[in-house]
Order: sequence, then C-alpha cells, then structure tokens
Amino acid sequence: MATDSSLCILVLLGFLLPLSHCTTSLPKCVVQNLIDVDNITINYNTPSEGQTLVAIQNASAGNFTLKNSAIVTVNATSESNSTHYFFNVSSSSNYTLVVNDTDECYFTTAYASIGDPTCGAQNESDFQLSWTDPSSVTVSVTEVTDSSGRPANFSTSSESGKVVIDGLDSGYSYIVTISMADSDTGIEYSGIELSDDCLTSPTVCNVAGNADLASMIVSKNTSSESVRVTFEFASLTECCSLGVSGATTSDANLFDISPPYNATFLADLNNDGFFTCNLDNATLGLDINFSCDATETTIKGFVASGYSVNSLQLLNSTVTPNGNTFSNLDPENIYTLIFNVTGTGNDIEYIYEQECSTNAMVAPTDLTLTDRTKTSLSVSWSYAPGEAESFALECTPDCGSFNSLPSTPTFYLIENLTEATSYSVSVKSVIGSFSSEAETKTFTTLGDCSVTESNLLTSLTIQLNAPSENEVTPFVQFACRSEYFLNLESQSETYSCVFENTMLEPDIAIPCDATETTIKGFVVSGYVVNSIQLLASNKTQNGSIFENLDPGKSYNMTFHVTEDGNGIEYIYEQECSTHAMVAPTDLTLTDRTKTSLSVSWSYAPGEAESFALECTPDCGSFNALPLSSTFYLIENLTEATSYSVSVKSVIGNFSSEAEIKTFTTLGDCSVEGSDLLTSLTIELNAPSENEVTVIVGPDASTTTVSLRTETNEIASVSSSLAYNLQVRSEYFLNLESQSGSYSCVFDNNTVAVDNAINHNSTETTIGVSIELESGNHVMKSIAVYSESDQKVDSVDGNVASYKFSGLIPGTNYKVKFESESETGIRYVNTLTISTQNIIAPHILQLSPGKTSMTVTWNYTGEAENFILTCSPDCNGENNVSSELRTYAIANLSPNTNYSVSLIAVIGEVNSTVIEQTSQTLIVPKPNDFQVTEVSETSVELSWSYTDNAGDQVQFNVACNSGPSCPSSRNVNSRITTFNDLVPGALYTFECRTVFQGHSSEAETVTFRMDIFQPDLSDLQSKLDNSNRLSLPIVSCDHENQVLSSAIVFWAMGACNGNLNSKTFIDDLNNCSAQFVVDLIEDDVENTVEFGSAVCVKLELYSDANGFEKNASSNQSINLYPDSLASVTCAETSVNSLSFSWSINSGLVNSYKVDFDSTVESVGSEPTNKEYSGLPQGTLYRFTVSAVSNGLEGSPFTVECRTDVEEPGFTVEAVLDGSVYKVNVSLNPISPASDDLQVSFLLMNNTGTCEEIQTTGVLENETMDARTVTPYEFEEVVIPGTTYCVGVLLFTQDPDPKNNSAFETIKIPPIAPVVNVINIGSTSVDLNVVNQQQTAFSKFTYSLGHFPLYSDSLINDRSADTGVGTEAISDLTPGTVYEISVTVEASNGLNETSEAETFHTKPSTPTKVTDNVTSTSCQVTVQSEQIVTHFRHDNDKKIYNFWSGNLQFLGLGSPH
Repeated sequence: MATDSSLCILVLLGFLLPLSHCTTSLPKCVVQNLIDVDNITINYNTPSEGQTLVAIQNASAGNFTLKNSAIVTVNATSESNSTHYFFNVSSSSNYTLVVNDTDECYFTTAYASIGDPTCGAQNESDFQLSWTDPSSVTVSVTEVTDSSGRPANFSTSSESGKVVIDGLDSGYSYIVTISMADSDTGIEYSGIELSDDCLTSPTVCNVAGNADLASMIVSKNTSSESVRVTFEFASLTECCSLGVSGATTSDANLFDISPPYNATFLADLNNDGFFTCNLDNATLGLDINFSCDATETTIKGFVASGYSVNSLQLLNSTVTPNGNTFSNLDPENIYTLIFNVTGTGNDIEYIYEQECSTNAMVAPTDLTLTDRTKTSLSVSWSYAPGEAESFALECTPDCGSFNSLPSTPTFYLIENLTEATSYSVSVKSVIGSFSSEAETKTFTTLGDCSVTESNLLTSLTIQLNAPSENEVTPFVQFACRSEYFLNLESQSETYSCVFENTMLEPDIAIPCDATETTIKGFVVSGYVVNSIQLLASNKTQNGSIFENLDPGKSYNMTFHVTEDGNGIEYIYEQECSTHAMVAPTDLTLTDRTKTSLSVSWSYAPGEAESFALECTPDCGSFNALPLSSTFYLIENLTEATSYSVSVKSVIGNFSSEAEIKTFTTLGDCSVEGSDLLTSLTIELNAPSENEVTVIVGPDASTTTVSLRTETNEIASVSSSLAYNLQVRSEYFLNLESQSGSYSCVFDNNTVAVDNAINHNSTETTIGVSIELESGNHVMKSIAVYSESDQKVDSVDGNVASYKFSGLIPGTNYKVKFESESETGIRYVNTLTISTQNIIAPHILQLSPGKTSMTVTWNYTGEAENFILTCSPDCNGENNVSSELRTYAIANLSPNTNYSVSLIAVIGEVNSTVIEQTSQTLIVPKPNDFQVTEVSETSVELSWSYTDNAGDQVQFNVACNSGPSCPSSRNVNSRITTFNDLVPGALYTFECRTVFQGHSSEAETVTFRMDIFQPDLSDLQSKLDNSNRLSLPIVSCDHENQVLSSAIVFWAMGACNGNLNSKTFIDDLNNCSAQFVVDLIEDDVENTVEFGSAVCVKLELYSDANGFEKNASSNQSINLYPDSLASVTCAETSVNSLSFSWSINSGLVNSYKVDFDSTVESVGSEPTNKEYSGLPQGTLYRFTVSAVSNGLEGSPFTVECRTDVEEPGFTVEAVLDGSVYKVNVSLNPISPASDDLQVSFLLMNNTGTCEEIQTTGVLENETMDARTVTPYEFEEVVIPGTTYCVGVLLFTQDPDPKNNSAFETIKIPPIAPVVNVINIGSTSVDLNVVNQQQTAFSKFTYSLGHFPLYSDSLINDRSADTGVGTEAISDLTPGTVYEISVTVEASNGLNETSEAETFHTKPSTPTKVTDNVTSTSCQVTVQSEQIVTHFRHDNDKKIYNFWSGNLQFLGLGSPH
C-alpha cells in the first residue's frame, strides 16, 4: 500500500498524534480515489451540542472502521441508506479510515487545518469571512444568528478566498455557521460555528429616513458637562443600552453621557432585530457653533449652517424674540439662551443652553472743562455708539443736578457759580432705571491775585525752580502747574484770589551766555529786573556780566524780577557754567635723530595765557611757553630710547587737557653688541614680496620683548617674537630684563637685503646658487622645504650653490637661503621653486594581428617604470620595465577596435596618459554557402573557404530564423545536414569561420522546405449535412507544416476529367487550421447537385516570393441531399393530424420521418403523412429529412396540436346567506392532452352572450381541464341582473388551441324589508327598503286583515308602485292588518318579502245610553271599530266587552 509522508508533517504541526505513529505513513483520504466511498462529510455539534458526526456514504455496502490517534477503533453507530454514521468523534483529531478491512487512509476532523475561516473587514451592513487556503477550500454560509439566537436575513457573495455576508444590521454581533469543502480531499465539513463573533460596523445615529428611530433629542445645559440623549422608537420591545463608561440613565430610553462622549447605542426592536448606531461628537452636536451677539439691551442667537432653528427661548424670561433677537433686556446681565434646532441631514433635535450676557452700559468719556470764568464753566464729553436714552450731569457742591439731558448734543453750560470756588462735576449715560459709570473732574472758578489792586495784599513773591525745578515757593512749597487759593482776612475786610497756571509758571526767559572766565544773564521784556546774584560767590559783576570766573565751573544765578501790571515779584534761579579750557591739538613729532626731536601743535582761539611742554623720562619740563610760538626742539636725548611728550594751555592756576605722544630715538640693532639680544633673524620675501618676517631670540626666562613702529606698538611677548613687517620701514625693538634694557631700530638698509639667486630644475632635482649683495654677509645654510614647511633636504656651511635630488615631479618646494651679517643678524631668503612635471612617453606604432597587437614607443624622461593598459576587456594594466620600448598584447578578438594607453611612473606620480587606437585583423568568412538538397523535413548545406594565412579553423552553422530552429553546430568539414525541420517553413541559416574561439562575419542562405502531399483518404467524413467540406490542410501524420495558400477544385462525377469549380484559400497559418468549402454555394459553375457524387482536388502552396512550394491530391465523395423547402401541418381535427412537405432540389432516394419518437422510412413519393386516434389538444413533433446515397440531409421539424372540442357545462345561481354566487359544472371531457386548461368567465350582461363574445370577456381562474370539480366564482353577483357565463378550453404555446361556450343566467332579486310607519286609525305609510345594488322596476303590496276571534286573513286589496314609499288609507280603526311586498327586477324575476302585521289605532266610541243603580251601571256605546274591552277610570279595571252593552255590578257606594 502506498505511503504518504505528509501525515507525519500534519501530525507534527497539529500535535495530534504521537511521533511513534509516524513510522507507518498512510495516504490522505481522497474521496475521488476511494472506490467504495461516495463522499465523507463531517458535521459539528450533531446530534447534540459539542459532538461531531462523521458520515461516510458508499455506492455499495462495505465495512468501515475509524481509528483515532490512540489506535482505538470507533465502529459505525448507525447505518442508513448505505451511509455509515460515526458519533462522538473528536472535532480536532486525525482518524484512520479502514475500508473493508483492507484499504487504509487518514483524514482530519480539524477544519482549521485546511482553512481556518475568520471574520474581518466589517462594514455597516456586512462583514467578510476569509481563510488561509483559498485555492482548495470553498466556504458556504448556512446560518447567521444574532446574540439572542434569532436568525438574521442575509445574502452572500463569494470570490477566491473570501465570502462577504451582507444585508445585516449595523453595529451588531453575529454568530455564523458555515460549511466547508476541501477539493483536494473531497471531504465536506458542515455545522461549523465560528468561535469568534462577527461584528458589523455601527452607523452614525440618524433619524432621517430611519423607519425604526422615530426621534432623537440631544440636550445640554450650561451647568453640566454631560449630554442628555432621549430616543423614541416607532415600535420597541426593550430599550435600551449604551456602550460607554460614564453613561447614566433614569429612564429606559434616556441617557446622560459624560466626556469623552463617544458611545454605541443598542435597542431591541420587537424581536425583529436590533437597532445600533454610534454617537460621536458630531452626532451629539458638540461641534455645533451655538453663539450669540449682544448689545446693552439685546441678545441675538446664532446657529451654524446646516441646522434649522425650531425655537429660541430665554430661560426664566417672558421676553419673546423677534426672529432670533431678544430686545428690552437689562444691561450687563447674564441670560441663558435655549436653542432648539434640527440637523438638516439627520433630523436629530438638539436642545442646547448657551449663556449670553448683555453689554455693560457705555459710559461717557473725555470729560472736558472749558471756558472757565469766575461764575460759569462749559462741560463737554464724548460718547461712543451706545443705546443711551439720556445723560445725567451732577455738579457739587450745590451747583445743580441736570438729569434727562438729551443724547445729543454732548455738552452743557454750568452757570451761577461762585468766584474762586472749587467744584466737582460728573456725567453718566442713562437707559431706563440703569446708569453707567460716571466720569468726574474738579475745577475752581477764577479770581485774580494782584498786589496793586488789593489793600490787604501788600506783597507777593513767587520763587520759581526752588527747591527743585518742579516746584515754586511763594510762602510754602507748591507743585508747579496747579492752582492755589490765597485768602487774606482782617478786621475790616477779606481778600481771596487764585494762583493760575500762568501765574505759577510765568513765561520768563532767563538765558545766560558764557566764556572760559565770564557769565552774562538775560531777562525777556514784560518783567523788571530788580537784581542778579551768583550764589555762594564773591564775584562782582559788571552790569549783567560776571568776570574772572573759574574755567569749566557751574554757577547758580538768582534773578529777582517784577511782572508789569500786578506787582508780583518772581525769584528765579538759573544754573550757568563757564566753558572748559581750550586744549592744544594736532601734536606732531618731526626731525627725530638719535639725540633730538622737533615738537609742534595747533591752538584754536581761547583765553590761554601760555603753554606748558613736558618730556619724560628726564628729558625736560618747558613751562610758560609764549602763545606766539606753537613749536619746540627737544635736545640731549639718549640714542635708541623711548620717550613721551605732552603739551597743555594755561590760564592762571588752571591748565587744559594734555595731548600726549610717544617716540623712540634712533639706534642700530646688533646681536654682537648686546648682552640681551641673543639672536635676530630677518626672513626676506616671506610671507610676500612686500613683507619681511622678523624673528627675535632673547633669553626667554629673563627678557620681555616689544616691537613697535614709531607711533604704534605691534606686539609684546615674554619670549621670542615673530611678526610680518613692511619692507623698507623703521621698527623699534625693545628688550627689558632685570639686568638691563636694550633698544634698537630696524632702518631701511637693515630690513631690505637684495641678494641675487639663480636656480634650475628637472623632474626630480632642483639646483640653486646665490650671490650675496653685501660683502660682510656669509652663507650659513641652504634648505628645501615642502609647501607644508616640512624640511626635505638641506646643506650647511658657507655654500653658494647646491643641487637637491630625489624630489617629487611637478611639486612646489620652498628653498631657504640663510646668511649672517657681521653684527650677528641672520637673513633668510625664501624662494619657491617647482620640479618639472613627469615626461609622458610617445607611442610610435600599434601593429595588429587577428588576436594580438604589438605596441612600440620612445621616451626621454626619468621614469621608474611604465603602465600599459588595453581596453575593452583585454589584459588590463601591465607594469612594464623602464628599459623596454616595445610590448606584445595577446588573446584579443579579431576585427575589434582596441584602445592602448601608456603612462610613465616615478614613485607615486604618473605622467599624462598617451592613448592610441587600432583594429585587429578580420577572420575571413566562408564562401558559396548554399542548399545542396532539401526535403519536407531535412536540408543539406555546403560552402567553401580560402584563407591565405593557412590558419586551422572550424565552421559554425546556425539556424537564424524559422520555426523550431535546431541548435547550432561546429564542424570541420565543408558540408552538414539538419533534420526534423518543419515542412513548408521558410528558414535562414548562417555559416561563420571560427578561429581561436573568434567568429567571422556570417554568410547566410534562405530556403523553404518541401510540403507533404495532402491526405484526402478520409475526406467523406469531413463533409457535413449542409455539404460544407472541412478540408485538412496537411496530413495528420506531420505537424507544424507551414502553408500560405491552397486551391480547392471540384466537379460532379469521377476524378477523371476537368474540375471546373475552385476556391482560393489565403493566409493559412498552421497545420491545425481547417478550411470550409460549401460545395453547393461556392459552385459558381453550377456543375454539382444535392445528393450526387463529386470529385474534390486540393492543392497546397507555401509562400511565394521566390521560395514557393506546392503539393496536391484528389478524392471522390457523395453530397448530402438538399434541405426541405417546407413542412406543414396540413389538416387538424380533435383526434387527427395530417403533414405534408416538399424539397428544394437535387436527388432523393427516400425520406426519414419521426412522429412522436416513432421513426420510419417512406418513399420519395408521395410527400405527405396522416395520423389519427389522437387525444384532443395534444402537441406533437413531426420531423422529416431527405436521404440520398445513404446520407441524411438536414431535418425539418414542425410542431402541431390537435383541436379542442366545445365545452359542455351547466350553471346556477346559489343564495349564500344574503348574497348570490354563480356555480359552474363542467361536463366530462374526452381523452385530452395533459396541458389542456379550462378558464371560467363571468361578466355582467347588459345585452346577450353573443354580444359579449364579440366584445371579449374577462378571464377568471385557469386550471387543469381534466380534473376540475364544480367551480364557484368568487365574485358576488348583483341580484336582479343578468350575467353571461363562459367556459374556455385551451392550450398554451406552442400552437395554442381553444374552444368556448357561453350561457346566460338571471340572478333573482333579494326580498325587500317592509316597514309600516305613521300608523293612524284609518291610514299608514308603507316604506319598502331595497337590499340590493340595483333598483326595482316595480313592487306590489298585498294587504289583508283578521276578523274578530279569527286567525283567517281576508285579502282586501293590492297595488303596484315604482317607488319605495306608499301611503295607504281607508283602513278600519282598531283593526289588525298583515301586509307583504313583492318586488320585480329588471330581468323579470320577482321576490316577496316577509309579511308585516300592524294595528290601526282605535277611534273614540260614542255613549248612547246608561242605566245606573246604587250598585250597578249599564252603558251602551256606539263605535266604528270593533271594541274588545274598556277600562273603568275610577278603579282602573279593564272589562271585557261582549256586546254593545256593558254592565258594572257590585260597585258599592256610588261612583
């Protein structure tokens, strides 16, 4: 038995079987391969929850056993209809199936191992099942239930690897049961309930267009963060739940939701599914822009677009809005605005509270007091646009309250004020009982202070700018720019006045003018100067000028002035300063020598008395220098010494600022003559040709070095110094130590040395020589440095020339020449010199062969070696000795351009690349490449070859184009053969010479293969019954024959004459193509007939264009007879059919007819056939075809049905309760078709049935005519009318037949209801109530009465009438009558009502006589009616009346 190692793999992956069980592998159970098994199905949760059922159905009885992983046998627990059932099977194990105790295989009950369906990709109304192996597994959904177990309506759509379950409620969890089929094994799994619930996505809550959710109200107030949502449903079983934390509810359909608000809502709708939706911020209206705009007395509410406003309200307010604006509100008050809006896209109602505040009242601003007099003041203010109704102006004390001032203008004049009195004024805006904040200002009315006009005020002094510039001092200190009130009281009178701003800050302009020693004061007109003083000074004045003052000093001047007109004295202090002394400028040092220096300066006009000149250290003080000379010569200075010189102007004991400059006397620098200067080096021509570099080398531990020009210090360091200096300038060098100091000067000659230097260079050497300009200089060294100042080589000593070698070609070097003067100063000349670039070689010649090339060159440089490179793809880089001038390159390709480059190398430096290109020689191609012999499938090729070089070569022959090209080959000979080529195909072959692995150009030849003769031996079988011949283009023994065209010839008769008809076939593609020739239609020469023998010839051609091939064959065949021109059903009756037919043309031997699956052959004449004894209304199929030479032509079929007889039936009207219905009974029907139908027809008839037949009738119910029982029309017919009843026997398409019969039926009327009303003693009214839809044509009443003591009715009258009410008179009073009514309908039928009894009222009797005694009374009465009894009024007794007299006996006392 075959094994399958996949079992072990499955076991290991699923952990279902022990590893030891893998030692014997079993094949997987594949139903298609099991002979005794039709199918294997695994059903889960059957027969009870948690059990799995395995059912094995087989075509024949067999013995089946299951073994689990523990090799425990599980026998079938039930068998039914050759199906073996195994219960209590594990739902996730492997089982071994044993068939008839011989064949074994395994299968798994773990459906997850073949697919593992899972839910995912949910939308609002659907979710998707997918599984891991879509190629072999199909999944079907069998049941979908909700979490309550209710089945859900759903639809599915499938594609590879997934099933979409649609039509579900959104936002809900579903339990899905599926079945699976594994096409690899043929095993089916059913009853699988997915372990995970499948979810649909909830929709966004929306009332619009939702039949379930009737309304949804969202409300939010200002005092809470929570949102209240109220739901109302059209029908509801149980409500509701909200999937969100923080949601509280006090009612089943009312929820308070706290942030973050998002929630999922769920409602149970009448056991008819669930309503689910999402509540998000947008749905809850949290993004609705509820806003308001306010003024002082109005609030206007706004809602964002997309919402329709239902209403606006103010909480706890009776104010109604005008549109969305509330007016007449209190200013600066908080209101709660309630918005009620509906979302236009979702019909959700939102009730939101929004706090809005009216604005504070706009207060007046810019309160301005103008036009102040002693008794009045003008007040004005500004008012920004507001809603003020008026203004209120208040003046205190006791100057008035001015309310209800109009809103315009905004000013007021306050009058009747008291002179020199302080007041306060304020203004407010007013709206109703509300007023704004007040703006307040104070003022004082005017009252002038004057010394000249007052008896009490004898003097008034105002001291300005004391004690500070912002205060004045009358008697006490007051702030400037204020008003003060002065009150004087005496025994005789009082005096009050006001210091105004102009009095406290008079426009006294008191400037001063100054020089270095004088100050002069000025006062403007309008004031009288009393005195001017300099505070804290004993200086006298000359008029208004103070002289002999100290230069650059500040003085306080006091001005005492009196104002013209009022006698007030003002004391004003003014600070004035003398100018600083004018100092000398432009101090200039000239004519410097080793012992002297000239000093000069400038002096602007000033008050100097002399100049003072100072020279340090210890070089002189020169005071009292006259003003007439601004220069001086300082002498007796020390050589090479630094000095400082300054000059000042002098007035008395005062002197100006000094201008100072420093200088150094001249002195030559010498290393030999100084203990401190241990070395001094001057680098010439570095860093540039206009600069030199000075290097000073004193004792670093003891000496401080400084270097400066004549006026500026350059640098100061504590050790050696290097600095770039200008050529031919003077620089001063100072050295200082504990033991002493040293100073010297670099003059022009010292700094600049013009030495003559010569040099030359090669690729690796530099040669130099130097001629010293000064004879007292000697050479110390020559050194070579790199550009990064790394020393490369040097030579020491008094060497004037030297050659440096081993240098790098094409490189810049610094060469330094160091010499020394007799004073010990060293000089360094630096010169940049470059070695020459490396010399490149010159290629003289490239000498190519077929596969090699020789390179020759010359060279004159110092190269250490050469690098030779060849491209493309030759030998790469080659190191070549510097001694060689030739090199051979091998292993090249013939007829190829190669580029050869050569460079010279010195160290790591390469020369420029020298490159030259040449082509290797060509390999000669073969000659006279041609086809020697060709057949249908093979070709022989040959060629010649001549090579003067006599090289050993091979030849490569390859197929260049054509179908199924053979592989190329290398041959040594000049001939080769290729087999298995495609017949008729066009090929191109090429031949190349191969030399040392390289090929020449190709020589090509193009040819076409021969084609096979067509095989027509089976041509008859290629003819169809329409005489269309499918021609085989090539023989079936040869595939892939290539053809381009064909010609078909044919003619009637044997294949020994001319074939006149022919058809051309173009654009043939391959051997599998079939070409169809219609031997009749395409016979343009009319040489053939239907049913005749024909000769056919087929000629095949390959492509032309110089490569044409052809082949032909012929064969005789017989043609099919012509098709029939017509087949008709000639005659029909209830029990017989007759058929006839005709043929178009051609030869016919007989006809084959088929009637109702009965086939027979008939002669060529006659062409008709009759069949009888057939059931009515039956459809028959009749087929006929012509036969000629044993060939049957195309059949012609017609369907025909026997006729239907006229139906017989009876009809009656039946009263059903209070309505009439019509019943039809159909007579028995003779043998008929099983599709014979009957239809009953009913129509209200206003004419005759014949008329209805001509106008058409209404079709009622259709049923099988053979089994119909008495039929009752469902329609309630109208009483008193006439109907037409029709019965139609018929068949449907094809060839429908029918027959019908009609009968008229009259419907009786319904008896009327009789009411007797208005009963009198001799008359009544008769009311007849019609109980049917149609009116009566007339009715007749019959009236009779009952005689006394008789039950017999005496008919005394009758009458006809056409109306429903009749008055009947001339009746007998007190008589019993019986009346009935007979009605007559329009169809002539009548019906009588039930009888109605009534009593006429009695008339009043007439007393004739009476006989009265003490105990009896006898009365005689006369009446028109029969009197039966009477009543005694006194005792209320009733007495029978037996005659015309009545006697009362035993009455007792009189009555």
